[in-house]
Amino acid sequence: MLFYLLLIFFVLLMFLLMKLSVEQNNNVKRRILYTLEIVVVVIFVFRYDVGWDYKNYYYIVADNVPSERCEPLSALFIAVAQYFKSPQLLFILYGVLTYVLFFKSINRNSCNVEFSLLIYLCLFIFDSLGLIRQSLAVAIVFSGYKYVCEMKFLKFLILVFVAMGFHYSAIVAFLIYPLYYMRFYYYLFFSIALIFIKELLFKIILNDRFYTVYLENESLMKGGDKIFIFYSIMNIILLIFVLYNKNKEMKGLCKISFFALILWVLFGSGIAIRLSLYNIIFLVFLIPLVLKSYSKIRLLFGFIFIIYFFLILYVSSQNEIKSPFLPYKNVFFNSGESFK
Repeated sequence: MLFYLLLIFFVLLMFLLMKLSVEQNNNVKRRILYTLEIVVVVIFVFRYDVGWDYKNYYYIVADNVPSERCEPLSALFIAVAQYFKSPQLLFILYGVLTYVLFFKSINRNSCNVEFSLLIYLCLFIFDSLGLIRQSLAVAIVFSGYKYVCEMKFLKFLILVFVAMGFHYSAIVAFLIYPLYYMRFYYYLFFSIALIFIKELLFKIILNDRFYTVYLENESLMKGGDKIFIFYSIMNIILLIFVLYNKNKEMKGLCKISFFALILWVLFGSGIAIRLSLYNIIFLVFLIPLVLKSYSKIRLLFGFIFIIYFFLILYVSSQNEIKSPFLPYKNVFFNSGESFK
């Protein structure tokens, strides 16, 4: 736990230095920002036995296991790591691409880069340590936000297909573009219609062997209901702010994020945790935009997110199978140690 306390302290210290440097030189702020992002990438790319599936992916490469169940681009990454006989290379390939895409998109599109980075690190960083294939798919979709804003549907569509090459769950991201521009009454009608055809959606999903594991094994996603409550409260609070605002981007982001709750109602905490990531990730842009003029509330939200970060660490450490994130280990000092 001490390592993560120091990490959050380091992140907040860098934010403070960025704030102080703005008054002197923007180039200094940019260097501090890039330093922070590089440090985060190095810390998590070179982790060892950190994350739910680390051991599984490690042995897929180490034992040269055929990647029959993986998507084509994920299978390519595994094949490259197997060719070089380097399990760590697999985590480097996934990690570098994932974090670079997230950070680049945040740097380019956020109205408050520091706050967006804090939200990502506190709410979503642990997903990238366990769901490595899907996290890269989410990062690819997230990086396509600029095409949504610029109304370049074809380019966004291509990115979604690329994301599906890493994780099939990215199919749900096709809805992001129309949701962003959908009028409220169409949005409401569409959501209600989906709820009414819930049984049909389940039948379609049950015919796909990839998704049935998440429907049949709800235990794989323990704590999902509590996460749902957290994000429900967050989205409802943001919705109250957005209803009284005429900002089109804010409304579009709110519709994307809020749709995650519809997915939870449709599918429950198993598969919904997977599918909703493509929507809920846009809180990284939405929250700073909504709270742009509310500095005190922004500080309160930041505090809540840090508490959430450590709650996730604590709750996961109590898991009967293993503690996926504690202690933090890296390949430089811990490589070769037996897995948890």
